[in-house]
Amino acid sequence: MRKLLIEYLIVSISLLLSFPFLNAQTQELLGTWNIIEFSMSSPEGDNLITEENLTKEGSIWDLFFLKDGKFKQTSNMSGRGTLDSQVGSWKVEATNLSLQLEINEQKFELLYTFELEKEVLVLTRSNPMKTVKMISKFRKK
Repeated sequence: MRKLLIEYLIVSISLLLSFPFLNAQTQELLGTWNIIEFSMSSPEGDNLITEENLTKEGSIWDLFFLKDGKFKQTSNMSGRGTLDSQVGSWKVEATNLSLQLEINEQKFELLYTFELEKEVLVLTRSNPMKTVKMISKFRKK
């Protein structure tokens, strides 16, 4: 019984200590973020688009992390030549970011790992087969 109580206390304290970290991360994500770099690695090779190239091409990909878990993204990087917006929600668990988006009346979940490096948000995502890896970097507006 004593061992069970000690294990319960350890788990409880661990959870309590993790909440301020998650709240701080959540607070840091709030706001508008603009794309500054995009890279993709695949068996066919690597591709890097720098901030200079994104600016030259007029590329837009803005992320809006709103209070109460609401989310919006606006981008012209789909290849269709149009500026598209999607709305949805977001949530953070440790270093994982889940975006729930509605695109063409269908709901999708996009899963990323993320890290904040000073004023830069780094989102990393792979396809299910782990053959393609995308890294997107955003700067807070």
